[in-house]
Amino acid sequence: MKRIYHVGTVKGPKDTLIIQARRDVDFLSCECWQYFGERETTKRELREKAKGFLAYINAKEGTSFQRVIVD
Repeated sequence: MKRIYHVGTVKGPKDTLIIQARRDVDFLSCECWQYFGERETTKRELREKAKGFLAYINAKEGTSFQRVIVD
């Protein structure tokens, strides 16, 4: 079942990008690097698209993240 999530990213340790999806914006990490707003999705869907999202962030920001975690 799709729900509304607030989606943001955090720079993790050792070239890791962490994608956070929270039901309330106040529960995103205070270390949030980028905020992508509200999305109607599931966490399963986010996990399935995580590699593509990682490639998008690396191309857009000029970063070199190697791993992605959906939290």
